[in-house]
Amino acid sequence: MTGHHRADELRRALSGLNSFPVTPFEAGGDVDLLRFAAHVDHQVRHGATSVFPACGTGEYAALAPVEYRAVVEQAVRTVDGRLPVLAGVGVNQAVAREQLAFLEQAGADGALLLPPYLAPGDAHALADYYRGVITATDLPVLLYVRPEAPLDADALLLLCEHANVLGVKDGIGDAERLSRMVGALGDERVVLNGMPTAELSAAAFGGLGVTGYSSAVYNFVPDIAVAFRRAVADGDAARQEQILDAFYRPFGELRDRRRGYAVSLVKAGVSALLGDVGVPRAPLPTADGATARSLVDLVGKARAALGESS
Repeated sequence: MTGHHRADELRRALSGLNSFPVTPFEAGGDVDLLRFAAHVDHQVRHGATSVFPACGTGEYAALAPVEYRAVVEQAVRTVDGRLPVLAGVGVNQAVAREQLAFLEQAGADGALLLPPYLAPGDAHALADYYRGVITATDLPVLLYVRPEAPLDADALLLLCEHANVLGVKDGIGDAERLSRMVGALGDERVVLNGMPTAELSAAAFGGLGVTGYSSAVYNFVPDIAVAFRRAVADGDAARQEQILDAFYRPFGELRDRRRGYAVSLVKAGVSALLGDVGVPRAPLPTADGATARSLVDLVGKARAALGESS
């Protein structure tokens, strides 16, 4: 079984606001699939253009193989073709290939290929890793590059020549390299802003022609995330600045209080505002009570200032 969406539909979807749902855990630590289904449905209904289960915000690296499969299957069932579903794959070539084979059977529309575990940092070896995975499937694949596993523009452009590569999710933010990739890839591939709290760099990326991004805060404040996305689409710089000042910049300060809060604080926000999704698994820290309360207070003040509502 394959996904519901063609490659051109996937590229259009990725150029919008992409949701990376958290993975809820019960009090005992098990994955809460019912809560996950409700959370994913909420994500679908509030303006996202795609759903990425079992990725970074979904604590991909903390999921056992059986949990990974259950989470992806639940996401595909819940979304039910309404939006494209692309799940994370990675760790190493063997695991990534197994996961891709599973995604094909589960009906996912594509995959986000994560950097390898303990990446050596050598550009040629990294390119071999990515190539060894994408050539093992016909499923559309988005390549994820991060500072710990960098690939230069030449290597990325060569990889993007493979027919099933959708493009690149960039978590590095090098303007010169991004500009070159956008110019070379044109409309045939996408470049996605994958920086932490991507809205904070949306204007800079947008100036380089990168319009799509991953929104972690969409998990718990979809109204604010969609309002910002609308301002980006309308080219309304004043509204973007208003939303950045009211919510995103203060959120960035809270996020930076502790390493790992890029995920942990998002999960705390979901639990506080939309229903309990449990705490992150080690090694991610649990957001402390004071920071979680500050986040809830920030959301209330931002909504009042922006005229948004939950």
